[in-house]
Amino acid sequence: VSENEGGADEPDEAEDGAIQAKQFVCSGAKQLKVVAALLDYDQMRGVSSSTYLQKSAALLRDSIGCAITSQQNDIDRRVRLVLTGEGPVYRSLSSLGTTFNVKRVRNLYYEQSFADLVLQEMVLWRGVRLLSLLPTATAHWWPLIEDVFSSPPVQEQKQAMHRYFSDQQEFESISIDATVKCCMSVMGQESYRCSSAKRNSAPFGDDAAYRRVLTVRGRTSAVLAMSAMQTERAEDVRAALADALPPAGLQQVQCVAADNASLKLHTELVRIMPNLHALCLDPIHLSIVYERLGFQE
Repeated sequence: VSENEGGADEPDEAEDGAIQAKQFVCSGAKQLKVVAALLDYDQMRGVSSSTYLQKSAALLRDSIGCAITSQQNDIDRRVRLVLTGEGPVYRSLSSLGTTFNVKRVRNLYYEQSFADLVLQEMVLWRGVRLLSLLPTATAHWWPLIEDVFSSPPVQEQKQAMHRYFSDQQEFESISIDATVKCCMSVMGQESYRCSSAKRNSAPFGDDAAYRRVLTVRGRTSAVLAMSAMQTERAEDVRAALADALPPAGLQQVQCVAADNASLKLHTELVRIMPNLHALCLDPIHLSIVYERLGFQE
């Protein structure tokens, strides 16, 4: 489960010393997911650690047990994520249905304790006898969600969070990225993949359609804003940031990371961020490109 556990052999090398083209994580991707979960947990508590690989390996050993031999490092195909009443854990595939009684729904496995927890939260603990009368269609739910999140108490909470982020210097270094997937199901506008004539024939044409959602992450990866916008042009990014971030936060910004860093974007951002010193390429996108090239996807 850990890096060199079980005395696994080193990758074969050619005569010229070059390592084989196939790249892999020693224990598989599931240990990295545990590492990411531990990192998120520590960030929420405001602590740091340098032993995530060791901690994640120990957690996997405790939850999987001796069902997998220590001579095997690549464990992805031999373990499954199981939802329990005490939280998600990884179990060995061979133990599901024998040592542990679980139920499978598509690719999700859960124990009865998790089902009891869901039942308690949804029905028993709430004491709602007419639970089935709750609307399930999105046409009813989205107006309700919009009204709740637009209410004065929620907006005041949002402003309080911005004040807290400003006090913690969260805006000093921000990362921005836009995704199109969130807006593809918006009613009244056609997909960006459609022809220009079809897009402009919709109730909301290209000049009014919102195609992307801009996400802003702070110094510690806190989500500072999520704002819908039409394009990723530098002018639209600047307008979205000016509308979504508080003035105090814009004054704090010293570094911005983006996947489309350019001189034009820097020129636009300086107009609303007077203390901006650097605009760089988002390191997350660098790792994504490297991973895709490394695994030859």
